[in-house]
Amino acid sequence: MIPPIVHLCWAQGEQKAPDIVRLCIRMWRELNPSADIRVYDESDLDHRLKGDIPAPVYSNLKVQFKTDLLRTKLLATEGGIWADASCLPVMPLDCWLPTDDEFDFSAPRSPRIGRTVSNWFMLARRDSQLMNSQYDALRRYWRTPKHLLPQNPNAIAEIEKNWRLFISDEYAHTLRIAPYFLWHYHFTQMLETDDTARQLFNASPVLIEHRKASFVNSFAVAAANGSPRPLKKLAHFLSTSDCPVQKINWRVDFDFPNDMMRRTLLDRARNTAAPASAVTKKSESGLLTRIGRVLRPGQNGINHRAEVCPQELSYIVSGVPRSGTSAFARSLNLHPKLFCGIECFPITYDYAGFAAPQSFLALADADTRTRAQNNSLEALNNKLASGNPPALYGNKLPRYYFCLWRLQRENMQPQILHLYRDPIATAHSWDRRAANPKDSLWQRGQIGLFAVAECFIALLRLAQLDQPICLISHTRYFSTDPNDYARVLKVLGVRPDKTAEASFRAEYFQRKAVAEQTPPDWAADIDVEGLSAWVNALAAAPQTHLSEPAIAQALTQRWTDAMPHVTRHLVQAAATNTDVRAYADNWLNILKHHLNKDCPATYSALTPMLDALSEAALTHG
Repeated sequence: MIPPIVHLCWAQGEQKAPDIVRLCIRMWRELNPSADIRVYDESDLDHRLKGDIPAPVYSNLKVQFKTDLLRTKLLATEGGIWADASCLPVMPLDCWLPTDDEFDFSAPRSPRIGRTVSNWFMLARRDSQLMNSQYDALRRYWRTPKHLLPQNPNAIAEIEKNWRLFISDEYAHTLRIAPYFLWHYHFTQMLETDDTARQLFNASPVLIEHRKASFVNSFAVAAANGSPRPLKKLAHFLSTSDCPVQKINWRVDFDFPNDMMRRTLLDRARNTAAPASAVTKKSESGLLTRIGRVLRPGQNGINHRAEVCPQELSYIVSGVPRSGTSAFARSLNLHPKLFCGIECFPITYDYAGFAAPQSFLALADADTRTRAQNNSLEALNNKLASGNPPALYGNKLPRYYFCLWRLQRENMQPQILHLYRDPIATAHSWDRRAANPKDSLWQRGQIGLFAVAECFIALLRLAQLDQPICLISHTRYFSTDPNDYARVLKVLGVRPDKTAEASFRAEYFQRKAVAEQTPPDWAADIDVEGLSAWVNALAAAPQTHLSEPAIAQALTQRWTDAMPHVTRHLVQAAATNTDVRAYADNWLNILKHHLNKDCPATYSALTPMLDALSEAALTHG
């Protein structure tokens, strides 16, 4: 259980804090009158930390490092919530803080290299094992004095490429330098090297989403740029946001009346507070279900039909990037009873409390949307406006195989549709984009060899699931078997629709010979033709258990045979091309951050390749 204690710190003292920080502290108290709200200053830092760090070191510590030590020690010994003083509470703790969940620690996940979590907002139980281990690591690090490294973005980006090096004994106690984000690097290293810590971390819920907790910043930036104050928009956001805490940039002057913000938050607290008995057992496991649109139906201001048939995600569409998943999703939307969002939710999305169609329609409240999200929203509203809403809701996202644990954690079991495209065709598409200097959405070193590896990674991950997968062969679906569309509809459990089938054949099915493409140099070493023939045969069945021993064994053997060749060619490319090295480093971190958390068994199967590629990037970097 998380104790109802909120730890805040402003080194100069609360009375000398900026107005926006004082508002944040005030709102913690006013929204949570029964909680223990503690505000620390520099004298508290000294009182609590001096005995733990050698005096010569402590006397020269920068305040940010002192507060990193303080937040860790407080959570390790007393538990509760650590919030930076610039964190604005949007709703009372009683509305969202779990009282019955036994987890060790929770923090927003960070998308940055080397930073698994962000530490501006953290929760921990008393005597948290993760926080005790983290505090021990920090105390070992501060055995010797350090010099703070530059904090400009370019320096941080360079450090993050080799973040492990900068917290190693060689750098920490010989060169004696300290990167600004050393707390985060130590935490990530602990998860990589300590199995127990990793298990505790993976079992913890994500209660605050990083991407949803910094939206208020955009209002401050608009004000700083001289834009008109969108007061109504800010009030609407604070009244409806399903993220209970917002991280504010206190360095920017907010051009908003603090009084207006305070009244809005107090009004929301009165309107949204609900007794625990008012929600179901299922709702108690999901943050958004407890506090968001489910408790306030019809408040999204988009379409009153958003309240029709709220339900969970029925299916997902997965596939390696550039394998045709967008076209496949659009073909599903031809059927009146199906809706498939196209990349509506990012890979880091927390599906706690997901409900359709509300969660899709909530995109209309987003400050920025992609073209795919706009098209999805338009398609969904058209279907809802027809008076005959879809029966099944799904989402398409390349690399869903990196984040299936998020669905499983919330006991969601959507039907998985995985689109398989020939690795050589996929690799050619990756190579063309990587070679185009005008394609700003594609990283230059993201070459086709990585796509080949991901074709295997996706299948290896799906083979760890104890559920049937609907495999779709790109060739069969779009070029050789017009009945494959009907097979997919049958798997999803919707009746055939003549209009939809006619539209599919006219718009998406083209019976034509596959264009001849010159195989890349590496193709002779990797049996991609055999892999494709094998997968296409599996895709003929309605559904396939990839975890069946014979299938899983055959897949493992194919990867075992291919891995040395994939590895060798990737290492050669990384050794001779700086763009490939840069992408390789990014790719390795993506796998470590997502796949290692999602499926350690699959990650282990990749270890020889990842180790070789990491060593090559380090050697030639």
